[in-house]
Amino acid sequence: MELVEDSPARYDVVLKRQHRWTRGDWQLLPWLLNGQGGLSPVPAVGRWKMIDNLRRSLVAPCCLLALGLSWLLPASLALAAAGLILAAIAIPSLVPILCDLLPRRRRIPLTKHWANVESDLRYALLRIFMQVAFMADHAWQMIDAIVRTVFRICFSHRRLLGWTTSAQTSGSPRPTLSNYCRHMSAGFLLALAIAAAALAFAPWNWPIAGVFVLLWLSAPAVALWASRAPVIKPKANLDAVQTRNMRLVARRTWRYFETFVTPTDNMLPPDNFQEDPRPVIAHRTSPTNIGLYLLSSVTARDFGWTGTGATVERLEQTFASLLKLQRYRGHFFNWYETRTLEALTPAYVSSVDSGNLAGHLIALANACEEWLDCALAPAWRAGTRDHLLLIRQALKSTPELDNLPLTVALDEIHRELALPLAQETQLPQLLTLAEEAHGLVSDMLALMEESPDPTPLFWLEVLKNSLAAHNNDMQSGLKDPGALNERLRALANAARTLALEMDFRFLVDDERKLLSIGYSFTDNQLDGSCYDLLASEARLASLFAIAKGDIPAKHWFRLSRAAIQSGKGAALISWSGSMFEYLMPSLVMRAAAGTLLEQTNRVAVAHQQAYGRSLGIPWGISEAAYNARDMDFTYQYSNFGVPGLGLQRGLAQNRVIAPYATGLASMVDSRGAADNYRRLAQMGAKGTYGFYESLDFTASRLPENQHVAVVRSYMAHHQGMTLVALNNTLQRGIMRERFHREPMIQASELLLQERMPREVALAKPHAEEVKRAVDKSGLNLLSQRRFSAIPAGAPVVHMVSNGRYAVMLTVAGGGYSRWGDIAITRWREDATRDDARTFIRFRDLRSGKLWAAGLQTLGMTAMSERRVRALKGKSYNQVIFSEDDATFIHHDRTLTTTLNVLVSGEDDGEVRRVMLTNSGRRVREVELTSYAELALAPLSADTAHPAFSKMFVQTRYMPEFTALIATRRPRTPHEPSVWVAHLAIVEGHSIAEPQYETCRGRFIGTGISPLQSEAIQGRGALVQYRRHGA
Repeated sequence: MELVEDSPARYDVVLKRQHRWTRGDWQLLPWLLNGQGGLSPVPAVGRWKMIDNLRRSLVAPCCLLALGLSWLLPASLALAAAGLILAAIAIPSLVPILCDLLPRRRRIPLTKHWANVESDLRYALLRIFMQVAFMADHAWQMIDAIVRTVFRICFSHRRLLGWTTSAQTSGSPRPTLSNYCRHMSAGFLLALAIAAAALAFAPWNWPIAGVFVLLWLSAPAVALWASRAPVIKPKANLDAVQTRNMRLVARRTWRYFETFVTPTDNMLPPDNFQEDPRPVIAHRTSPTNIGLYLLSSVTARDFGWTGTGATVERLEQTFASLLKLQRYRGHFFNWYETRTLEALTPAYVSSVDSGNLAGHLIALANACEEWLDCALAPAWRAGTRDHLLLIRQALKSTPELDNLPLTVALDEIHRELALPLAQETQLPQLLTLAEEAHGLVSDMLALMEESPDPTPLFWLEVLKNSLAAHNNDMQSGLKDPGALNERLRALANAARTLALEMDFRFLVDDERKLLSIGYSFTDNQLDGSCYDLLASEARLASLFAIAKGDIPAKHWFRLSRAAIQSGKGAALISWSGSMFEYLMPSLVMRAAAGTLLEQTNRVAVAHQQAYGRSLGIPWGISEAAYNARDMDFTYQYSNFGVPGLGLQRGLAQNRVIAPYATGLASMVDSRGAADNYRRLAQMGAKGTYGFYESLDFTASRLPENQHVAVVRSYMAHHQGMTLVALNNTLQRGIMRERFHREPMIQASELLLQERMPREVALAKPHAEEVKRAVDKSGLNLLSQRRFSAIPAGAPVVHMVSNGRYAVMLTVAGGGYSRWGDIAITRWREDATRDDARTFIRFRDLRSGKLWAAGLQTLGMTAMSERRVRALKGKSYNQVIFSEDDATFIHHDRTLTTTLNVLVSGEDDGEVRRVMLTNSGRRVREVELTSYAELALAPLSADTAHPAFSKMFVQTRYMPEFTALIATRRPRTPHEPSVWVAHLAIVEGHSIAEPQYETCRGRFIGTGISPLQSEAIQGRGALVQYRRHGA
């Protein structure tokens, strides 16, 4: 067992400890003497250490005696002797500074180095001053300790084990000036006697002696000043309006869990809810979601929005579901289906998820124990006021419901709350008034033909239910308080058991001694990647595993502490520079003032704020959903951060502001967070369930004529982080206090008290990105992607979809069409050829010239920008990818061809609109040929057996609709039928009948590919062909 003694913070405690140590050193005096037979029981090195300890205890008495003797010398010699004595005191403090004048490591900023030297010199001079001021008292204490010990060893042989612990001394009342004067009087009288004796024989040295006597006389005041309580710069407190607004943000955020955590989902939090384009709930959850939901439930009770009994019932239902979930070595898998409670494949144990859940379960267990014998939530009045404010705000937007009787009822509730009545009387009266107000609104809604916004009725119902829950708690607390206490103890035991059952040993990489990202249960394999940064979201998992004893403490010091300079401070570097990495562990982990982690958190928030100001947008960048969607119109999710804080490249390319990051930052800068929330609300970021997921300012993803895109969804873990962070902000770190109340966490707290190293080799992660990111010209808000040539590298693609039917297009003109899992057209990935199985080609019947809107379908090579400008007015191509369509433009002197591709929002189909513009004088006759290779099968089936797959496609021409239709013959009775139609609608003059061909071989003829077929080259004919005049 390793014990660590705290450093004393008061002079009287330091002096008593030194007195105790000195007595202990002199009690070893017999061991220095030779034992029987002339042999000492202590080796030479040990004896030398013991002698040095005795020497150290004699320094102060010898210095005092030397000063007294020097005052007997002539004035010049007395002054020189005093200087020598002061030098002997000062040298031990100044030598280390001389050794550190030059930086010992590379990449140390000189400004930071000289600032450290200046700080060291200032503290060294202060230490020397205090040593001289306390010399007389220190000398007396050492003489007292030596004399006492020698007397007890040689004569009394008693009280050799007398011991007063440092904790007892530190726990005594803080001494006043009079106390110090009384305790230090003996030393001062000793020094005064020595000075008087010396001056009696050498009165000419009174100026020298007077300086020292004045210093010793001021020693009690110096001791009082040195022993004052540490002054920590207070955080800017929120004013009343900001506090109220923060509470309302938290209350709206709790509505997410209040609404979506239902028996349908087994009382587990769904991962996310997306409002746009239609409401969709993601019925899956993760350990992090669950842990944050549990603490959010505790937060709701802390704020007084829910009753203790209702909270306990909610938690019990969730724990009943947790016990049904499949686990591995105590760990929950990273994803579960909330309705069936089945683990989603591939089953995976995530180290971060497990660490988050374990830490949150410990905080929950201590919260439950805190609620013992406290059935009624202390903050129930504050919670009721929050509900009243939300009702009044909702009524402002619904004036048809805001009438005099309702206003009177709400005012009566407000007055009743302000009365100093006993809660046994007040709660039933408030409940009656809330029921009356709820009844008024219900009656008004029943009489209205058109239903207004139901929000006022919702908050009135919440107010009524909340007061009913508090009233039940009060009644049950009076009747049977023991029943609730038993349930709370059972919850605490269950939470602690689930946390301690998690075995983190198998998640450690044996070679690197780091936590792996996770373990694949499906593959029975530990992930090769590890968390190797201290500034990461895995910090809580590391601390918990060390505290539990699963991994050694040395793992903590294997985590990288690479730092960056930001403003006037340094901060640990993270992977993506997100608020999530820096502050999520701080939801339950302390970061004491002046420590490495506290400074890192503070500097990271300041860096994020400065970055937001430089871009002219709100601050708070973290991983979040952003304004890009998949084929089902679901928002995509990625990690985002601030350049300069993260190692990841490309951080400057995205500007996604996540409001939950502001909630996390409120634990560091509450006023700044309140102001940022206000700014976000002004930009439309506030929704029904608190703030929306994110605001995307990235130019390439913005809708036309808009400077920001609001991502209208809510993520469960982001909602939970917001709630817990605001609870810490408004209630003085209450969740952190609960987590650190656990004995095993207290035993590991020393790891969190690490200070920032005095000289840190600063990293500069991708400084070119930081410079580019703050370039204001980068704020040019483009709503489209434009290309005049095929970009080098991997093909650039664009997706157009209605959620069911999707078309993928490349800049070159290739792509495919899909309907759900069915591949409508054939597609083979080939980055070098950019395969085109669907295209439209044009041929001038007079000149025989061929062209297409896309580049690859003509066999063209990429052109440089200079070449494009040179061809301006002659021939060039342009591709425009917009949010909901794609446009290919081909300009050839006097004829412009425009192809616009879009997907119908109502029906599952695509439209390829062709427009020919002739700016010349002569009439142009143009032949248009469209080509597509049909698959009508899942991509995997078509890729596995392409020749076999083609045998089952049947086609037919319908002249009355000028359409080709096709279907796939079913190979099994249960295979669904898929039909596709291809038709042309002409706006303008058509001079010929359409022609078609459904046999690929006949269409290509002697050509080597569809692009070089005889029909396209004009050497072969189909049944008929169509010409358009332009």
